[in-house]
Amino acid sequence: MLVIEYQLPNKEVVPQTTEFKYVKTKDEITEKQRKPAEIKEIYQDVITAITLRTIYEVLFVNEDKVEVIIFNGFVKAVDPATGRDIQPHIISVRTTKLAFNELDLRKVDKI
Repeated sequence: MLVIEYQLPNKEVVPQTTEFKYVKTKDEITEKQRKPAEIKEIYQDVITAITLRTIYEVLFVNEDKVEVIIFNGFVKAVDPATGRDIQPHIISVRTTKLAFNELDLRKVDKI
């Protein structure tokens, strides 16, 4: 059994801006911002992709040595109520090599 404690990126990894446009008449550049729901969706996709890829890599490298993997992903943040640094876990996966190898990662819904 292998337990992985993995520091994941914060939500700030998703760019807030989707596009920039140059407005010739005003000679300025405007930004179009992402909606919060879109940021959340992209962030979930990033986190699940990192999780699945990490499990895949560990099983691929340690083919005969690992039968069970537990992946715990956490982020570093500040608790707004106390102002103290925290490390909440935002994803946890337990799988066996046999169950994971049955997945077709090209077609699976990551979430």
